[in-house]
Amino acid sequence: GRGAAFVMKSYYRVKCGHQTNIGASACIKEQIGKKNERKLFVATQDLQLATHLRAIPGAPVIRMNQMVPFLEEPSDASKKEQQDAEAKKETIASWEAPKLPALRQQKVMESIQNEQPKKKKGPKGVNPLSCKKPKKEKRQDQPPAPKAQPAQETAPPPKAKRTRSRKMGTVTKAEAEKKLQEATTAPEHKPAEANDEEEVAVRSRNKRRKVQ
Repeated sequence: GRGAAFVMKSYYRVKCGHQTNIGASACIKEQIGKKNERKLFVATQDLQLATHLRAIPGAPVIRMNQMVPFLEEPSDASKKEQQDAEAKKETIASWEAPKLPALRQQKVMESIQNEQPKKKKGPKGVNPLSCKKPKKEKRQDQPPAPKAQPAQETAPPPKAKRTRSRKMGTVTKAEAEKKLQEATTAPEHKPAEANDEEEVAVRSRNKRRKVQ
């Protein structure tokens, strides 16, 4: 009906080059040819056309089963062509024949190499960095070694503190004590000249104070 005609317009249409009017089956046969080089599908209900297409390898036929379209199984001609193509792939080409001896020798060498046993890698040892070091066993006969004592640091002797006084000047504390001890123990015997000088000095001081 109209629906089928509307759907057919959306597909690519093969243009017919016949000048005179001929039947539809004859036109389809000429479009398919002997090998169906354009890989066309043919949907038909004509039995004579379907039998003709089954004899052509690689020409699929679509039939209608009531309202459902279905694709027929590959014909005997299509299956035979497929088997011939697979057998052709397995046979040796003319340009491959001179290379066969070298290829066979290469396969023999590969088989010999595969037969040789490969060295198996054994389990790896323990990581020495992750293990504790073994403790050395002490011998009972040997006495324990004496422990090294730390060297005592000898502190330098403290420096004597120096004191200043008017009578004795700048001297150390030990020297000052020694002089005081000698002064207290020794008898006081001052010469007459020293006494005179002291009196003169006292008088001069008193005069200066009065003048001021």
